This record gives sequence, structure tokens and C-alpha cells, in this order.
Amino acid sequence: MQTKLDEAKAELLDRAARVAENSPVGGHLPTGMTSGGTPDRDSVLAFLQRYYLHTAPEDLAGSDPVDVFGAAFSHYRLAETRPQGTANVRVHTPTVEENGWTCSHSVVEVVTDDMPFLVDSVTTYSR
Repeated sequence: MQTKLDEAKAELLDRAARVAENSPVGGHLPTGMTSGGTPDRDSVLAFLQRYYLHTAPEDLAGSDPVDVFGAAFSHYRLAETRPQGTANVRVHTPTVEENGWTCSHSVVEVVTDDMPFLVDSVTTYSR
């Protein structure tokens, strides 16, 4: 049974998928394309649903769809250039001018092979 927060999360992800249709970076996602050359919204939505699967609905409440799409795409771009057995880490405060999306705080993006205690290690170094 879905709660109102779950429904709000689903609607937000749907709106974020629509952002990709009008975004110059939307075509760089690992999704299908429409005959018009824009990203297939259903494929982008499936990508976003997988990306945010374990994100609590209340953590996304009030977020701008542009920022929701931008955060997922930013992390995807970091991941696509990582050789196996290495880690890619980026710490930044995204701005619309520089990144096409924004966040009110700094963001730590980590892409690595499965590592025990990864969150604890990153938290320790970020303090």
C-alpha cells in the first residue's frame, strides 16, 4: 500500500523524467531514444526509479525535479568513467550555472566497487 509520501515521490520522479526530455544532457543517459531524438521518458523514469529506490520519500519531499534529475545524472557521469577496481570521488557544491542543477549544501559523490563500511569511512573524512 502506497502512502501519500510514496505517491509524491513517484510524481516527483515522473516530473524529473520529463526534465530529461528538454535537457541537453538527457540524451547521454543509458536509455532509449524516441524517433524525435529525445530520451525515452519511460526509460529515464525507470533509471530514476532504480537510482532513488532506497531513498526515503521524505528525503525528496519539496525537491525540484531539475535537481532530482541533475543529481542522478551527475552521479551517472562520474560512474561512466571509472575503471574497475578504482574509486571515483567528487565533492562539490553544484550550481545551476556550472552544473545545471543546484543543492543547498555540498555533495559527496562516490562510485566504487562494493566496500564494507564505505559510508562510515566517507563520513569520518568529511568531518
